[in-house]
Amino acid sequence: MQWLLFLGVVTAVNAGREAYERLGYFWHITDIHYDGHVNFHGDARKGCWRPDYEGGKGKGAKRQMGRFGDYSCDSTWELIESAAQLMTTRHYDNVEFVLWTGDGMSHAARRLPEFRQRELLQNLTDLLGKTFKSQFVFPALGHDDPFLKDELTKMWSRWLPTDSLKTFQSGNAFFLLYCLFIYS
Repeated sequence: MQWLLFLGVVTAVNAGREAYERLGYFWHITDIHYDGHVNFHGDARKGCWRPDYEGGKGKGAKRQMGRFGDYSCDSTWELIESAAQLMTTRHYDNVEFVLWTGDGMSHAARRLPEFRQRELLQNLTDLLGKTFKSQFVFPALGHDDPFLKDELTKMWSRWLPTDSLKTFQSGNAFFLLYCLFIYS
């Protein structure tokens, strides 16, 4: 079973009033698994990236795909947009940064042509850029994401400094000040 996971994490450093003043908010977005080829017509079991999901072929009744997809499928664009919109209503002004840790692409993305993979990643990058205009986004790739280093360098240049982009292009990792190292 696949889940679209959005976690808001709150941390306190000290107790009392001082702790409240040092409270920090950030969003951790992971495992979006965006499927740009969801088939909303017919049986949800056949419109997913894995048609013979839990239970095997032919088991269970035909199930219609819902507005936001199906729990046994990767995420639809409508589900992703609605989750991003909801995040803007939860501590939005207090969110200091966003940690986006990969698996943005569908499990079936490897079978897509490179131009389509690039398009889907661009859609996700643009959505997060629009949703979190005033926050810094730390992007990272997951194991289901294609490593299109030149394209990702361009897409993520809005968030990463030049030195980090050079490091990313040479090895799929980047360093930032503040002691943060992200290796995908």
